[in-house]
Amino acid sequence: MPVPPLSLSTPRPPSSVITDFEVGKDTIDLYDLFADFGIESADPIGEGFLELQVTGGHTNIRFGSDGTGGVASFVTLATLQGVTTASIADIIHPQPDLSL
Repeated sequence: MPVPPLSLSTPRPPSSVITDFEVGKDTIDLYDLFADFGIESADPIGEGFLELQVTGGHTNIRFGSDGTGGVASFVTLATLQGVTTASIADIIHPQPDLSL
């Protein structure tokens, strides 16, 4: 049975603040989160499931379960304190099998 999309009325814990993230060295593992929602994507940012929002010298990692990319659908999962250059290469997520 599919997991319903997150909504603004869904209670959620506060996001995590990561103070020692090193771009190119560390990774954020979102594999299980994407798998729980049945999401496989070669481009989760382009498809509207993930947003890396740089603000105030930090990067917010934001997830939208419905893939619309609408601002209301995103939930902040974590903030990378002092990081402004994070990219999809720093995120672990399920990707479709393109070998078929």
